[in-house]
Amino acid sequence: MKPADILLALTVVTIWGCNFVAVEVVLRELEPIFVTALRFVLVFLPAAFFVRPPSVPWTLVVAYGAFMFAGQFVFLFSGIALGMPAGLASLMLQLHVFVTIALAVLFLGERVTVAQIGGAGLGFAGLCVVAVNLGDGTTLLGLACVVVAAASWGVANLISKKIGKVDVLALVVWGGGVVPLPLFALSWAIEGPDAYAALFDGLEWLTLIALVYIVYVATHLGFSIWGTLL
Repeated sequence: MKPADILLALTVVTIWGCNFVAVEVVLRELEPIFVTALRFVLVFLPAAFFVRPPSVPWTLVVAYGAFMFAGQFVFLFSGIALGMPAGLASLMLQLHVFVTIALAVLFLGERVTVAQIGGAGLGFAGLCVVAVNLGDGTTLLGLACVVVAAASWGVANLISKKIGKVDVLALVVWGGGVVPLPLFALSWAIEGPDAYAALFDGLEWLTLIALVYIVYVATHLGFSIWGTLL
């Protein structure tokens, strides 16, 4: 990697690290599936009026949105809502690295060096230590949700590699556009109408700031940089 790429990667680390705190703030007032749907309404609109669809097959755009956005964040937000602390969730989500490596070897024919295998193994051992020493209030169901979120992100990384060079902001905006309608329906079925009522009851200003950060900094900017690096 070039120094500029490393700097961009560290920028994403910082953006997404702060994002977990913002997510925890938003989930104090709103339900996880509803938050995910609302997030991608704001990702898609009004940006879709100014950003053209990416020049890739729509099947890949839909698959990207389904795994990178819907699958990852429904399960991540649900895991945090079920008791996973934001810091621990951010750590466990890094399981996506191992999923990505495995899928890249199986489906893209990429080769992994002995040093990379050793580093990944050491990292996985560390995650296992964390998993078996869960703190008070952390539930196994919450942990399981975050693990599924990590797997969904890993699949999305493979899809991103398959898509190749593309206008990443366009991919984020239009990939996000496939998320809201199915998730609003899922939220209504699982979380009920009260999930919608909370939005119209009036949100605290800190929740609104956190939501703006999640949409425009963590999603538009963060995923654009991430996709560019991939």
